[in-house]
Amino acid sequence: MPRGKKKRVVEISPPPVRGRKTRGRAISHSLVRSLTTPSSPESIHSEEAEMAERNNHNVSDYATPKLDGLQHSIRRPSIQANNFEIKPATIQLLQANGQFGGSPVEDPNSHILNFLEICDTFKHNGVSDDAICLRLFPFSLRDKAKVWLQSLPEGSITTWEELAQQFLTKYFPPGKTTKMRNDITSFVLLDNESLYEAWERFKELLRKCPHHGLPKWLQVQTFYNGLSFEIRTSIDAAAGGALMSKQVDAAYTLLETMSSNNHQWHSNRHVHARVAEVQDSDMFASLSSQIAALTKEVKSLGIQGAVKTVSPFVQACENCGEIHTSEQCPLVLESVQGFNQQARALPPPVEKKPSFEEMMMSYMSKNDALMQGQKVVAKQGPNAQR
Repeated sequence: MPRGKKKRVVEISPPPVRGRKTRGRAISHSLVRSLTTPSSPESIHSEEAEMAERNNHNVSDYATPKLDGLQHSIRRPSIQANNFEIKPATIQLLQANGQFGGSPVEDPNSHILNFLEICDTFKHNGVSDDAICLRLFPFSLRDKAKVWLQSLPEGSITTWEELAQQFLTKYFPPGKTTKMRNDITSFVLLDNESLYEAWERFKELLRKCPHHGLPKWLQVQTFYNGLSFEIRTSIDAAAGGALMSKQVDAAYTLLETMSSNNHQWHSNRHVHARVAEVQDSDMFASLSSQIAALTKEVKSLGIQGAVKTVSPFVQACENCGEIHTSEQCPLVLESVQGFNQQARALPPPVEKKPSFEEMMMSYMSKNDALMQGQKVVAKQGPNAQR
């Protein structure tokens, strides 16, 4: 470019405002046309049909329950066999064997094992095990467990493994697992518990929590540490020195053998002692009740005798002839008072107190005499009273 010529600058101005308004009007008109475009005849017809159907229902129809609202959490697989049938005896066997209600004292693992034992009793060609288990398991539940199964999302369970896993997760939570593991690891021999009883109780704890995760060597060590000194000494002697020096399987087998032998030759001396103590206490209680009843009867007989000796008629006094008894006569009372005044001047006599044995012997003799008199009166009958 020659030096004499200058560069020409071309300025580009923005588009006029009138153009912007024109484009904005065009866009707005297109939106309005799109919104006001009439729908297709098919959509209009379907909307009108729905509105007509809604208007045809009564108000009470919307408050009436329908089958569409019912749901089931289990999606049962289809069965191709046309002759498949669950016998009523199978359902009765499930219910009689013990239904699971969901209480904390029930064992979900034991319920699953019992259920599978019943399901294995019959097979059918062309029918899978999942189809059988998914159809039968609801019959083995009741109360809260039945409500829990029905509360799961619709069609969320499609296989037996999913159902069993959700069941165990619900009724064997991690807190229960922790408690069961603590019971196993803190095992201690109870009072008057034999080796056989302790071994069976320890295995029962392991069975109730199959996912305890304790290896076999730890099971042997935990059980051995929870025993008493005498039982550990006998186990070490049977092991030829020390149980811990044996291999794991050999130590476990030795415990099983010794517990079985202890069950076969177990002594029941402490049981007899307990029974004797209970019998002695029962005999003492019975004897005490008999003595109390006898005392009450004697008191009642004494009161009746006193009532019978009271005369219904008041006779004249033999001393003065007045209408009062001889004991209430003033002459007799004056003589008694004079005698008492003379007796006051004399030193009081030493009263001899009877011993406890003498009182018991006197009581028994009087009681025997009273009972003999009652027997004589009973034998003579009403003629003797006349």
